[in-house]
Amino acid sequence: MLPEDADPLDVRYNVIQWVHRATRGWSYGDAVTDPRTGEIIKGHVSLGSLRVRQDYLLAEGMLAPYEGENAAGPPAGDDPMLEMALARIRQLSAHEVGHTIGLAHNFAASNVDRASVMDYPAPLATVAEDGTIDLSRAYADGIGEWDKLAVRYGYGVPAPGQSEERFLRDVLRDAEEAGIAFVTDNDARPSGAAHPGANLWDNGADMIEALKREARVRRVALENFGEAVVRSGRPLAMAEEVLVPLYLRHRYQIEATAKLLAGIEYGYKIRGDAIAEPMEVPGDVQRSALSALLDVVAPEELVLGENIVNLISPRPFGYPTNRELFERNTGLVFDPYAPAEALATHVISFILNPERAARLVYQADRDAALPSLIGVFDAVEGRFFESPGENESAAEVLRVVQQVWLDGLIRLATDPDAAPAVAARASNAVRSIGDRLAQDSEPNAEWAAWRHHLMSQIRRFVDRPFASSEHTRDVAIPPGSPIGMPSSSATNRYDRNVDFLRRHASKNTCRWVGKITPVGR
Repeated sequence: MLPEDADPLDVRYNVIQWVHRATRGWSYGDAVTDPRTGEIIKGHVSLGSLRVRQDYLLAEGMLAPYEGENAAGPPAGDDPMLEMALARIRQLSAHEVGHTIGLAHNFAASNVDRASVMDYPAPLATVAEDGTIDLSRAYADGIGEWDKLAVRYGYGVPAPGQSEERFLRDVLRDAEEAGIAFVTDNDARPSGAAHPGANLWDNGADMIEALKREARVRRVALENFGEAVVRSGRPLAMAEEVLVPLYLRHRYQIEATAKLLAGIEYGYKIRGDAIAEPMEVPGDVQRSALSALLDVVAPEELVLGENIVNLISPRPFGYPTNRELFERNTGLVFDPYAPAEALATHVISFILNPERAARLVYQADRDAALPSLIGVFDAVEGRFFESPGENESAAEVLRVVQQVWLDGLIRLATDPDAAPAVAARASNAVRSIGDRLAQDSEPNAEWAAWRHHLMSQIRRFVDRPFASSEHTRDVAIPPGSPIGMPSSSATNRYDRNVDFLRRHASKNTCRWVGKITPVGR
């Protein structure tokens, strides 16, 4: 704790400050530096309290803990949700301190037994032999091997008689021998990123197996979902707050798996080093990744059970809807198909990313053994337009997924930034769906109405393709990172606000320039 008479902005104190907030926001680790030398004078970390709430929600959904004598809450000193949330805060504190001393994100560290706090860690959950969900290893304890290597590289002192160049080269060699790569933000954050090992909020070296593990945890937790996710005395409508991060639990592992599709394995290669040249992810791995992604949006994985649909009542006075919840088409009543539409939109947006689509085209041009964009379209169409089955809820979910896929194809075909080869193949895929529907027979009136609905959209696309894109649905998935980058519109508003502050800041104050930097002396 700081001395009582100390000011947190006093340059003599390194500070970790706790910021209580009721809305989403990042935590930050930054430094005051001497502009003449680059020397770090003071480290200043801001930790946001909402991160505790987000982890608590994640744990509530997986454990459903409020039953029996714990219906009103766990006893003091025995709160597994709080334990998990505090384990995350410890990791976050170390992460932000790492930034203050100059360390960048390393989003490849989670591939090597969580080798760095400078990655973004997802809570590791597994299904135990008794069918319960185990959170005992949710977060790592302490800093990782990459962190130690990075500090040695930045702050280590060569041995007597050893040159600095040799010392630094030895540190890099140790990292290579440990199998720890370094891949940071530009190669990990974009939705069309190609590096299969650089991911945010993921766990494990095998992306496909990790996705299957996350899907199983999610499935078990959804089966156990009930009143026990809400403390007694609170509105049952609040179960939806818990449902959202649980239903979307595998959202980041989905993104990591999607990067295998048309993925490129590479490092920051320097002339003369031992890093391998860029290489496409093997074709069989890419196809397995696509199959795993399609398994995620199978109707049986998207349908909500009656234990959930009948539980979530309309929100009472004082508990308005907010962006943390699923969008709905049912007014005040919970929409049982909105979660499926949001998750399907999430998965399909990665499959149909224009940059990934272009790589699919080009990789198949060079090597016929690798998946092609047309091959991906055919595989998806074969899964999404299969026989609907007899379960009406699953059939409705399948129709939701078909709509999301068709909308995604139309947007890709009319995207002015998409490569011409991609737009041509997407246009053909829309017509292919029309040909399939023209030959299908409808098992009942619902499917007959649906078939005519899709056919009318396809005819409109054929007649006026660019105008038809205005009629596609654009469903927003609830935010994820902090725990999510804001939507594009929110990002634009944020950027405009920052620009305003920069233009109108007093010359005698500190301006926001990405660092805490004194100006105007």
